[in-house]
Amino acid sequence: MAKVAVQTINSASLLVNNVDQWVDVGAGIIVYVVFGKEATVDKLPILVETLLAQETQWDDTANKKVSVLESGGDVLIVPQASMIGKLKAKKPQYHTLIDKAKGAELYLALVEEFKKQRSHNTTPL
Repeated sequence: MAKVAVQTINSASLLVNNVDQWVDVGAGIIVYVVFGKEATVDKLPILVETLLAQETQWDDTANKKVSVLESGGDVLIVPQASMIGKLKAKKPQYHTLIDKAKGAELYLALVEEFKKQRSHNTTPL
């Protein structure tokens, strides 16, 4: 299982090393993702297809919302382990969180799946 939250953006900057390394993106979406213990790579194509099909971008020409695929918008993928936590008393518990190595594998596979499905778009993820 993966949990995701999608944020529509006009632009964004993300500090990736807590010092001085920034990633900048234009209009598009930010996908915050966390993987639970039962997450598997075989579910990623459907997840990516669903996220890319969401009509989140406003198209002034068409006067309607279109998908990030149609708009050619950027996608920024951010791992966000805290989304899977459950509050017990005053402390968050992360018992359903996937182990770090497997989570990193799934994150990289997710990025590759986005690239694969957006192969016509040269915007880096």
